[in-house]
Amino acid sequence: MKTSIKTLSLILLAIIFISPGDADSMEFSRQKTVKLDTCSIWSVPVFDGNNLVVSCEGNGRLYAMKYDQDLNLVKSAKTVGSSSDFESADYISDHKHVFQNGYHYIVFSCRGSGSGGELVLIKLDTNLKRVGKVNVVTNSSPTNDMFLVGDGSRIYVGKYSPETGGHKVFIFSEGLEQVGEEVAIGGFDQRYGDLGHSNGAVALYDSGTFYLVAPNTLSPGDGNYFYLLKFDTDWQPISRRETIYEDQGDLGIVSGLVEDPGGRFYILNFVTRASGNREVVGPINAAVYDSNWNLISSDEILDGDLQRPHSVLVDDHLYIGYDREKNGYSAYLTKFRLSYDESEFSTSSQGQDNENGATGVSQGQQHENGPTQGGNDAGIGQPTLDPSKITLRITLETPPQSEGSQSSLNDQHGQGIETDRGSVIPKISLAFSGYDTATPLADWWFVVLAPDGFLQLNVSNWNWEFIGDDPTKLAPSVQYVLVPLEEVQLPEFKFIMSGNYYFFFGLDAPDSALNQEIIYSLMVKNVE
Repeated sequence: MKTSIKTLSLILLAIIFISPGDADSMEFSRQKTVKLDTCSIWSVPVFDGNNLVVSCEGNGRLYAMKYDQDLNLVKSAKTVGSSSDFESADYISDHKHVFQNGYHYIVFSCRGSGSGGELVLIKLDTNLKRVGKVNVVTNSSPTNDMFLVGDGSRIYVGKYSPETGGHKVFIFSEGLEQVGEEVAIGGFDQRYGDLGHSNGAVALYDSGTFYLVAPNTLSPGDGNYFYLLKFDTDWQPISRRETIYEDQGDLGIVSGLVEDPGGRFYILNFVTRASGNREVVGPINAAVYDSNWNLISSDEILDGDLQRPHSVLVDDHLYIGYDREKNGYSAYLTKFRLSYDESEFSTSSQGQDNENGATGVSQGQQHENGPTQGGNDAGIGQPTLDPSKITLRITLETPPQSEGSQSSLNDQHGQGIETDRGSVIPKISLAFSGYDTATPLADWWFVVLAPDGFLQLNVSNWNWEFIGDDPTKLAPSVQYVLVPLEEVQLPEFKFIMSGNYYFFFGLDAPDSALNQEIIYSLMVKNVE
């Protein structure tokens, strides 16, 4: 176990915490805004190599128009879709738009009710002339808030599927012929656990991977998280669901996602709820991530009762289409200039595995001698975390409903626990003595190293959340003074994959460069 603790300590010492807003890593300078007079909602811009082409909705119709890069109108609004495209002749409700290999692809829906709802995909040339159409679904509600993405050769339509806990992806050739059967994504996966997510999502393709960013819900006041899900070219999951943004109760639709052509950063555009507003409308935000999806900064860049932001990046300019709710709806397009320090956005690689293949943490077992201490530097004005005064402990129990479950799986011999149980309940204990008047403030760590990466306890929603295989994404679960704990039960942990698991319960003094960590760990091995 000594090797395991030492290695984990080195990882923790290398972590640098960057909170959103700590530095102006990227500035968004607003340059110009135009109102789309013909349209009222759903302003979706794309770039055709020369001009910005904006699709939007109004008067029950779908329009497209062209602007140059300075937002001067080049081609007036042209009707490209209407209620006549639907068997039910219902009004258009929501659409998405991509440009690929010289053609525009737009998917749009009608409202429908009950078992109704239709979804249509059309293809336009660069002159906005329709050259193809296909019905994606009919009589299959809901069809709104879809996503659309291309991979350079095919087009993928994501239709929300609440019954499966995610989306169904329909695959089309560039000739609008459906390729194979639709693929259900989301719900529970045997290998990667809960992949559930809601509609109001956005997808991006890069180098053999589809990245889907989706909210946990679009229900007003309940939007707490944005999830990142990754899929291969067949839309099979390749990792666990990650929480990449959190704002309790205030998150709405996340519909804008762009990637820097050099692969240095991603920009996510979404809406947060305005104060006192029942619906999720409010300011538009820009969250900036590095190439490994670490959050660098998050800022409000457009204020007002706004909704449905869609974005496109052209050189160092970000164009955002959106609509505003004030005495009815109005659609807009705004141009921003990006300013940033190149050195902060250099392309970085994912965490490298060590020779044992465990992302920097070698295999080990329970430490027989209790807590291990790091350096002796204390935070200024802060009582020292003295390992001789602190006792940490982890025990693991099988859930009571498990047939033949043991009362405890705690191993006292340093060889690790062997189990094929489906889940365990971690319990932690903390005792200390000898502090006079001031009880030390500490960073509390609850971490599990699984065969495919790290999971960490999110105390705000009391769930284990997958962090990934990059240890620099780990952060303290909570910062709090020391309090005695006697077998406090943590959330049930499910063994989804076979292999070895390491449960870490750690403390360290804040503001001390993580030089005072006290770590206790326990291994569960050979989970089948």
